[in-house]
Amino acid sequence: MKLTKITLHNFRGFPGPLPYIFPLNASGNLLLYGENGSGKSSLAIALTQFFNPLKSRPAIDSYANEFSEAPKDSTSSRVHG
Repeated sequence: MKLTKITLHNFRGFPGPLPYIFPLNASGNLLLYGENGSGKSSLAIALTQFFNPLKSRPAIDSYANEFSEAPKDSTSSRVHG
């Protein structure tokens, strides 16, 4: 499996309603860096949830961004690969 993009919507450091899309280069390594609070850990948790959905972890919905502008009755956190 080769990931070509990562899309996060209403997930921890990535508030909705618009998705955040990370296009990935077809070759090479990915270096992730940034200041505190920029979303590095949020992206790592999203990837962990995606690749290990059956591990005993909190449900992905528990990671929803509390400050998102998305309506409360809409679809909650989504992680797509």
